[in-house]
Amino acid sequence: MRKIVTLIALSAILVAACGGATPGGSSQSVAPTTAASATPLTPIAVKVAYTNLSGDSLPIWSAMDAGIFTKNGLTVDLQNINGGAQGMAAVLSSGVEIAGVGGAEALSATASGAKVTVTAVLTPVFPYFLMAAPDIKTPQDLKGKKIGISNPGGSSDIATRRALKALGLDPDKDVTLVPLSSHAQRTAALFAGAISAAVDDPPNTAELVDRGFHSIYDLAGQKLATAQTAVVVQSSFVTSKKEAMQRFIDSIVEANAWMKKNKSQTVTIMK
Repeated sequence: MRKIVTLIALSAILVAACGGATPGGSSQSVAPTTAASATPLTPIAVKVAYTNLSGDSLPIWSAMDAGIFTKNGLTVDLQNINGGAQGMAAVLSSGVEIAGVGGAEALSATASGAKVTVTAVLTPVFPYFLMAAPDIKTPQDLKGKKIGISNPGGSSDIATRRALKALGLDPDKDVTLVPLSSHAQRTAALFAGAISAAVDDPPNTAELVDRGFHSIYDLAGQKLATAQTAVVVQSSFVTSKKEAMQRFIDSIVEANAWMKKNKSQTVTIMK
């Protein structure tokens, strides 16, 4: 059997530790990448979750909408689970078999005794901008303010702390970090004025800018290595459904290549 292909080499700590519907905006169908094989693969059903309505999930959406999963013999039940911690919980409870969650969530699960495996990393750097309300003009204006994160110890928490420290602020003393469960809830809290800042990434940042918010720190531009969004499964899945896992990873690799060649269709999917 072929070895599981990873999209990038995971960091040493991840290696040591880890050992629905398509997105709402993707209403237009996209033609499959190639004609069906003369000898179709026997379909394998698999439940997959994405946990962010952001560019992190684009390879999964593209593999679904471009017919790549189907071409590679996967019948995918694609679900949206709102938040990395919730997505990790769904994997552990077998509610889904594969999920795109933060590497931090995978490490937290491992630290709690769960046997999970990271089989790929979809986003190997922080993709975030620290987006601030219109009244926040300088980093010092954030002092005493509330800043939204998804979950303590999660990817957004780590990214927010990095950004604040880069701005000369102490995340434990100068601001109040407010757990809001998910990316979508962070954005909603910004719009409602419940928080003054939060990390966010394209395409959401475009809507924030349209509504008067602005980037006060570009974390994405630093290209800091991290397992921002990882493909995570229970470790037993890698052996019990090895062919399904291989087909999924093959599909994600193919989707990345497809997106580069089909930019207009990729934009349609992302919308």
